[in-house]
Amino acid sequence: MKSLHAPAGPTHSAAESEHDNRRRSAREPYVIQAWVSSPTASPDEAPLEALAVNLSRHGIRFDMKAPLPVGCFYMIEVGLGDHRIHTEIRIVSCRQVDTNRHSIGATFC
Repeated sequence: MKSLHAPAGPTHSAAESEHDNRRRSAREPYVIQAWVSSPTASPDEAPLEALAVNLSRHGIRFDMKAPLPVGCFYMIEVGLGDHRIHTEIRIVSCRQVDTNRHSIGATFC
């Protein structure tokens, strides 16, 4: 899978690098648009925009303005050129990076 935009530069701390060694698949840095919505959202509810910054076979890390509760399920749509990935995710981590940005980790269901 090739990036449609410039790769996001280094985003890992030493602790994250140690954690990466336990991953089931490599995590690749990408900067692509993504949209997150509740699986029970009504058709007139707009999805929340996110910026996907890491993508692997088993999960995704993305940034967005609003926090998402750990353990909850959401639908995510990721744009890859003319292709779209639309799948369910489970939130496994959420940390506030700055005032208007949260870094969210999720696994694909």
